[in-house]
Amino acid sequence: MISVDPHKASNTAAVLDPATKTVIASERFANTRAGYQQLRGFGDRWQQRRWAVEGCHGAGRLLAQRLVADGEVVLDVPAKLAARVRVYSQGHGRKTDVDDAVAIGLAALNSDGVTTVRADDLLVSLRLLCDRRDELAALRTQAVCRIHRLLAELTPGGTHRGLRASRAEQLLAKLRPAGAVDAVRLQLAHQHLEDIRALDAKMKTVREQIAALVEQTNTRLTDLYGIGPLIAGRILAEVSGIARFPSRHHFASYNGTAPIDASSGDQVRHRLPSRQPATQPRVAHDGRDPDPAARQRGSRLLRAQTPRGQDSERSAAVPEAPPIRPRLPTNARRPRPPARSHSGHNRRVRISYNRDADAAYIRLGEATPSTHRATTRAALPEGVNGFVALDWEDDQLVGIEILDASVRLPHDVLEQAEQLS
Repeated sequence: MISVDPHKASNTAAVLDPATKTVIASERFANTRAGYQQLRGFGDRWQQRRWAVEGCHGAGRLLAQRLVADGEVVLDVPAKLAARVRVYSQGHGRKTDVDDAVAIGLAALNSDGVTTVRADDLLVSLRLLCDRRDELAALRTQAVCRIHRLLAELTPGGTHRGLRASRAEQLLAKLRPAGAVDAVRLQLAHQHLEDIRALDAKMKTVREQIAALVEQTNTRLTDLYGIGPLIAGRILAEVSGIARFPSRHHFASYNGTAPIDASSGDQVRHRLPSRQPATQPRVAHDGRDPDPAARQRGSRLLRAQTPRGQDSERSAAVPEAPPIRPRLPTNARRPRPPARSHSGHNRRVRISYNRDADAAYIRLGEATPSTHRATTRAALPEGVNGFVALDWEDDQLVGIEILDASVRLPHDVLEQAEQLS
């Protein structure tokens, strides 16, 4: 096991024997092209080898991806896991690059939850674009807030919160500076307006790229109400492959739908996590539709629930929480009640009742059962609180005959049934 502690300027490697877990060799290499070749030559001394790199989604991403591209097996060791090994090991908490590399190797050897690094794929590109759009949206919000501040100083009351570039241009065109200071304010407002337009154009381009990548993934997330290309792209980027979760309970713990044990003494209770990452979409929590593309598809019912957010670190597997019923949007149409016949029942189910014989017949479907093709089978023996017979035709249940119906059926059902003489 070759473990590496990556840094911006250097990479420190330590070789551990998997059986004895002792250090065989260690060396420090510069984080350059020449230093990478020296690191590869250092590792070639062992034919059967695996690499363990700390933070393959952070400082160690470049090194891990280069090793994977060269056909090496690389394990991703979280920084917190390596820190725990270092703290609880002997050595009085010494922290050097070599000690960190040894702790990384021990964490990779002793832990079963360390994942294997894969080459960057389409989901990585999707995450980069989603992060870029969030950055552009934050910059646009700052520019809009600055225009609001300037408009409040240039005109009484300023303007409403939903400010667009076209609306800001109309307002600025009507303003006439009363002095030199107002002229500077108006100049800065025009500059912020240009920034907003440039950001809008960039966000539109990024959005089109995200939509194209989401379409390439062949995901069905966009079939859900309230989830468009942007939300689907963020979910795919955050999950980055469901196969990395050992079970559905691990995934529930990751996305925040699994309850957290908050028991004390004899009181056993659970709660849902109160925190969620800033990148987690909110469409599943309040039923709102933040994606304009999803609104254009109409008011389709929400058939599945998007997982809630939690810290990005994987936690222990716990049972899933019971599903939370999502709220439908207020503009969703309620389903129309089924058409009813003149007797007050559904057209596909017709009930008739003969009061003299105290017998009721429930007809299933529109057609009348044929006396030649129908087969009657007793469902209950005579004398046991009435008699029930089932009429079958072509292996389908077409009717139910009930004797002593006044005993077996509710009174209001018999009153609304079609009366036969």
